[in-house]
Amino acid sequence: SSKRLSRVRFSDVQSDDGSTETETDIDTAKNLQAEITKRDAEIENMRLDLARLRSTLHEEELEKAAVLKRLEVLDLIQRLEKFKGEERQEQDLMTELKSQNTDLKRDSKVKDAQEKRSKM
Repeated sequence: SSKRLSRVRFSDVQSDDGSTETETDIDTAKNLQAEITKRDAEIENMRLDLARLRSTLHEEELEKAAVLKRLEVLDLIQRLEKFKGEERQEQDLMTELKSQNTDLKRDSKVKDAQEKRSKM
């Protein structure tokens, strides 16, 4: 944004160094204009830096969200594996109970047979 200074005096008063007041005012105006241009460039660089920082922050937020989703998925996988493990244990217990039941029935039949033999 180019800003111009509107008040520049144009009077040709000779100063001690031989320059006129008009020349001094124009030099001052040029120096001020250069300073303004320099500051405008610094401000624009700061705006660009801010935009880069915002972009980086947004990327980091997206990465953080992705990491949180991965953690949720890992937790679900662990819970599923635990559940499957519990299901296997339950199946093993059922198998063991069936086996014991079969053994009890067999033992009962053997006992009944022994009792029948002893009664005979």
